Amino acid sequence: MEEADREDSPPVTLTGKATSSSGRVISQAIINEIFKSNETGPLWTKSLPNAIVSDNAIIAAGGNSIFLGSKDHISRLDEATGKIIWEKEIRGYTGNNRDSLEFDGKALLQLKNSGDGIDRCIVLDGATGNEKWRNELFPHDTLLLNDKGEIFIRHARGFSIHDGSDGSTKGSVTMQISEDESYVAVIGAMPDGSVFASTTENLCHLSREGKILWSSKGPALSDFLITGGSIVYKDSGGTLIRKDAVSGKTIWKSDERDLKIIAHTDREIYARSPQFTLFCIDMAFGSDRWQVPGDFTLFSSLQALGDDGTPFVARGSRIEALDPATGRPKWSTELRSDELERYSSAVVRQNSLFLSARERFCAVDTRSGEILRELRMKNAISQFAVTDGGNILIQVRPSLLGITSPSDLHCYSSDFTIPSPRSQSADEGDAGVVIDEEWVTIDGVKLPKKKEKLQP
Repeated sequence: MEEADREDSPPVTLTGKATSSSGRVISQAIINEIFKSNETGPLWTKSLPNAIVSDNAIIAAGGNSIFLGSKDHISRLDEATGKIIWEKEIRGYTGNNRDSLEFDGKALLQLKNSGDGIDRCIVLDGATGNEKWRNELFPHDTLLLNDKGEIFIRHARGFSIHDGSDGSTKGSVTMQISEDESYVAVIGAMPDGSVFASTTENLCHLSREGKILWSSKGPALSDFLITGGSIVYKDSGGTLIRKDAVSGKTIWKSDERDLKIIAHTDREIYARSPQFTLFCIDMAFGSDRWQVPGDFTLFSSLQALGDDGTPFVARGSRIEALDPATGRPKWSTELRSDELERYSSAVVRQNSLFLSARERFCAVDTRSGEILRELRMKNAISQFAVTDGGNILIQVRPSLLGITSPSDLHCYSSDFTIPSPRSQSADEGDAGVVIDEEWVTIDGVKLPKKKEKLQP
């Protein structure tokens, strides 16, 4: 195992008296052993191949595998060891995560013009990296993958449906559109296989055979959500609209315009205005439940919401959990931060909110706001991800005098490190030190300890 890329915890000096809950005096040597026994480095560290130049190389992490992508390159790593299982050079692949999908152990990539003017999609076998099939794309298109592993590919005036395993065509639809219409976009799929498609003039709900189930005047331009038997989208005027998926009936239109959807649950939509006001919109009625102005970062995506829909926001180095019902803070925690650091990325897993700033990574209890763990990297964090198995992947990129070098990828277990406690002076006495059978608490920092280390 390579040396951990982290800041070592400073020594803990206790000149006052440290006691256990039973009144036993705990010596300095034993305290040192407690902290030493809890220090945890990475499970493994991997210097990524020179071909990996992307600052966001992690495409997907699941099924005991990690897919990494960069321009013209993709590789698969073993999650347990970090060893490269295979790597491939694929011309035309941009390495952009938006052009990559992972499903059933396979990798679906969107390839840009590789010299012949044609865009393509390609599916790789996850086990070997061998190409399973490829298909040409209409220019400027994006791919759609439904829950059944089917891939929808837009063509000039319609779309085709392909089996994700072998690329076989399962259906092809040509939309009847007028000469004034253009740009057919497949924007979402329902569990029954029907799809939503938009032209420059209309939003349509189509059966997988191409029958128009309903059509609505006005295009769906962005901010698409398909949830609870309905579709939410932004029209050309910047208004959010929710329609019933079966009938096409409008359920509501938002009063506010030009909102950008950041995250959502089945009960609420979180959106941000151009003036950086955070809105909570009731999913059922479309009304503004609350709004909070201010300079903050709302952690985007469903992965950064609590189990009850709690949104987490960062105001500089202060993290707040907002009540979905009222918008008021349920708790607020100040994280350690350098002057230029802002916590901008977050993922929630098993009551832990994982956050990253420029060179810091930490875990916060989603229920109380208590800082569980912190990690200081020697180099800037460009990306992190949480695997299905609960491991933490952190990509860092060393930089010297503006010259960037290949990234390193660190894999930590969920208990990746311990906080660095502050020293206790003699003048402070032993009031800030409490030792019981399960925890050592110094200056409000809670540290798990091993019982056998507490024998005086």
